[in-house]
Amino acid sequence: MLLLGVGFFIKYAFDNGWVGPIGRVAIGLIGGITFVAGGEYFQRAKQRIYAGALTGLGGGILYLSLWAAGNGFHLVPIAASFSAMAVVTGALIALSVYHDSEMTAGFALSGGFITPLLNATATPHPLQLLVYIGILDAALAFLPINRRWPRIQGTAFVFTQIYALTAYFATPPLPILTFLSFATLYLALFVWQPIHKTLRSVALDAYEVALLVLSAGAYYAALHAELFESHRGWLTAAVVVLAAIYVAFARLAKDSTGRAAFAAIGLALVTGGVAITFTGNVVAVLWAVEGAVLGGLGIRGRLAVVQFFGFAAFALGILHLIALPPAGGAPFANERFNTLAVFAAAFFAVHALSVRHSEGKSPPIYLAYEPIGHIFAVVGVSYELYDWTHANQLSLTLFWLVYAIVLFGAGLLRRSSVARWEAFALLALAIGKAFVIDMGEVNPGIRIVSFLALGSVMLAISYAYQRYATHGIGTQP
Repeated sequence: MLLLGVGFFIKYAFDNGWVGPIGRVAIGLIGGITFVAGGEYFQRAKQRIYAGALTGLGGGILYLSLWAAGNGFHLVPIAASFSAMAVVTGALIALSVYHDSEMTAGFALSGGFITPLLNATATPHPLQLLVYIGILDAALAFLPINRRWPRIQGTAFVFTQIYALTAYFATPPLPILTFLSFATLYLALFVWQPIHKTLRSVALDAYEVALLVLSAGAYYAALHAELFESHRGWLTAAVVVLAAIYVAFARLAKDSTGRAAFAAIGLALVTGGVAITFTGNVVAVLWAVEGAVLGGLGIRGRLAVVQFFGFAAFALGILHLIALPPAGGAPFANERFNTLAVFAAAFFAVHALSVRHSEGKSPPIYLAYEPIGHIFAVVGVSYELYDWTHANQLSLTLFWLVYAIVLFGAGLLRRSSVARWEAFALLALAIGKAFVIDMGEVNPGIRIVSFLALGSVMLAISYAYQRYATHGIGTQP
C-alpha cells in the first residue's frame, strides 16, 4: 500500500511536469539502492524473509529504472542500460549466495532473464542474446544456487529454451554451427550438476532426472530443427554419438537412479536416430522392440524411469501405426501382419516378465498389456483371414469364437479373471457381428453356421464356467 501511495504521488508529479526524465530515472535508482541497502540492514538483524523481500524489490526497481534510462527515455545507449542491468543481476546473485537467500536468487534470476526482453530493439542481435544467456546459465550452474534451490535451475531452463527458440527464428538466421554450438553449451550447463552428483554416488532428485530428460529432448529438437531437412545423415550421426555419450555415463554412474536415467535416454536417442534414417513401417517396429526391451529392463531392475520410456516407446509405435497404417499383401506374409505380430509379441513379453518378477501377480499397469497384445493378434489374423477368404464374414466369426474359447480355457487354467473377461469381450463382439453383419448375408449358410456356432460356444462356456467355478477353479483373479 505504501508503494502504491508513493507510486501515485510520483505519477502525479510526472503528469504535472514537476520531474523530468533524468529526475525520474534518478529517483528510481536512488529508491532501488535504498531498498537493497534496507535489505542488507535487516539481514544483519536476522529478519531474512523481510530482508529478501526488500532486496528483491530494490532490484526490481533498479531494473525498471535502467530500462527507462535506455529504452524508455533514451538517456543512455541501450547497450549501456543492458550492461548496467547485467551488473545488477550479478550483484543480486552475489548477495543471494552470501546470505543463502532463495528469494533474492529468484529476483536475480527473473531480472537477469527479463533484461534482454526489456532491452529489445527493432533489429535484435541473436548472437549477443545467446552469449548473454550462456553467461547467465554458467553463473547459475557453477554457483551454489542450483544445488540449494531446484526451482532456480528449472526456471532458468525454461527461460533458456524460450530465448533459444527466439534466436532460432531470428532474421537473418544464425549459421547452423553457431546455433548448435550454443545448444550444446546449454545442454552441458544443465546436465553438469546431475552428472557430477551421480559420479560421486549421490542420489539424483526427481527434478534432476526430469531436467536430464528435458535437456536431452530440447537438444534433440535443436538438432532436428537444424539438420533434418538438408543434413539428415549428420543428424543421425549426431544423435547416435549423443546416445553413446549417455550410455557411457550410465556405465560410469554410481547411483542407480542416475544410471537408469542415462541408460533410458541413451536408448531412446538410439531409437530416434534409427527412426531418422529409416522410414515407414520400420520405425513403428523399432519402437515396439524398444518398448519391450525398456519395459523388461525396467521391470527387472524396478526402475520407474526406464519403465516410463518403455511406455513412451509403445505409445509412439501405436501412434505411428494409426497415422501410417502398414500395407497388406500376400496372406500372412506382408508388412501389416508382420508389424502387428511384432507388437503382439512385444506386449506379451513385457506382461510375462511383469508376472515373473511380481510373484505371479502382474502390477495393475501391466495387466493391460495382455489384452492389448491379444487385440493386436486378433486384428492381425482377422485382416489376413478376411483377405484370404475373399471377404468371407464367416471366417472372422469362427476365428473369433475359437480365439475366445482358447482365452476362456487359459483363464480357467491360469485362474486369470483378465483372460476370462477378454474371452467374454471377444464373444460379445462375435455376437454383435452375427446380428449386425452376418444376419444381412445373402448366403443363408453363413447365417446358419454363424448362429449355430455362437449358440454352441455360449452353452459350452456357460456350462464350463458354472461347473469349474463350483469346484473353485478359475475364481481367483
